Amino acid sequence: METKLKIVSGPQPNTVEERGLVKETFKWKEVVENHGSYYSGKSVSNHTTLAYVTPWNNHGYDIAKLQSHRFALVSPVWLQIRRAQERGSASWTVAGLHDVDKGWMKEVKKNGGPAGTKIVPRLIFEGWSPVEYQALVDSKKLCQHLAADVIAVIKSQQLDGVVLEVWSQLPTFSLLSSMPSVLADLGSAIRDAGYIAVLVIPPPVYHKSVDGVLLCKAATRHDASSRGCYTTRHLLKRLLHDTAPPQEAATRHDASSRGYYTTRRLLKRLLHDTVAPDERLSNYDADLHEAAVRTIDSPGLFQRQHFEALAPHFDYFSLMTYDYSSFQNPGPNSPLPWMQKCVEMLVPDPSSSYRRKILLGLNLYGLDHSVTGGNHVLGSQVIQILSDHKPKIKYDDHSVEHFFEYKTQSGRRTVFYPSLHSVQQRMELATELGTGVSLWEIGQGLDYFYDLM
Repeated sequence: METKLKIVSGPQPNTVEERGLVKETFKWKEVVENHGSYYSGKSVSNHTTLAYVTPWNNHGYDIAKLQSHRFALVSPVWLQIRRAQERGSASWTVAGLHDVDKGWMKEVKKNGGPAGTKIVPRLIFEGWSPVEYQALVDSKKLCQHLAADVIAVIKSQQLDGVVLEVWSQLPTFSLLSSMPSVLADLGSAIRDAGYIAVLVIPPPVYHKSVDGVLLCKAATRHDASSRGCYTTRHLLKRLLHDTAPPQEAATRHDASSRGYYTTRRLLKRLLHDTVAPDERLSNYDADLHEAAVRTIDSPGLFQRQHFEALAPHFDYFSLMTYDYSSFQNPGPNSPLPWMQKCVEMLVPDPSSSYRRKILLGLNLYGLDHSVTGGNHVLGSQVIQILSDHKPKIKYDDHSVEHFFEYKTQSGRRTVFYPSLHSVQQRMELATELGTGVSLWEIGQGLDYFYDLM
């Protein structure tokens, strides 16, 4: 028997909270019926909210215009700063200027709230070598030249500032201690010129696992020469022969005995390919994942000392508190306790004025896990999956995320995707911690999410 749907879309006189849609337990049908609706009022967010927009998800451009009163900052992902082919003392160029849409910018600003919505495009450092980064470290004059060029772009394009993404692009560990001075000078120059400076930062702690085919550089020691990842087999050999640091050790929970395999036993099984593929993604078990979370969190590349060195020089920090789990290590995208831990590690003092500079990252995309890997999913894709498979929505009260399972010809899949409840809980966490929020990215979300911003 086919389920009859009552689709509600477009502007509504009441918020999702007033309509009773924000709850821990709900059915797939409620999402499909209501996701395209939103509150018609012009309520303004209590948080500093940064909304990213990407050219490859055009719906985000429409959301930015429609909901700009909720966003203090809108960051279209337009610009790249690239090294030029000729290697001179200051040979770089700002690419992506053809994407700058001044008509769209004008509309976003026109619909903004009383304080106004600021346009701060992302500017990512792209293709820089260790030697080229080191040149910035070694030359104050070169840094000043770079700052002048960035400010010239801001001014010529009638922007309000920029969101700089560089930390995740650094190719060697040796630069981690020296780059803060470069970025501090760059941030200060932008602010002194009267513009907004935001820095994208990775989380100070990651989830790490040896289970799977590859361990990403974000979760393991980065190989600067290849800019890639160690294979699991390589890391397992190091662990098996006690050549890896203790924090690289991992364990696997044995659900039948409620105990733990020793690292060595599991590593031998993985090394000799005796772990069945479906062991790597069985039915998601929140208790097991919580045990793993406590066991194998590991430090990230951006720590408290980096934040404290940079905090006086930037207006905001866009904290990437998402992608906690990977396709090699299935689980929730952004567990709530982990998000809180990330903020508290960077700014332990809740009364510090630096807390307000952190924009807690919320993912508006999902993770679709399978026994062979997985893929990212957008809101529109999740709606299609829900409509086709009509799954039971489940709740993980540790991560405070909803998920569901469905079957395809290739096997079982598990999807973690934000819900109204999970978004509301993260907005409340931001209030409790005294931070703002950043949304990656609004073209991937569902229209009714923004009632909660």
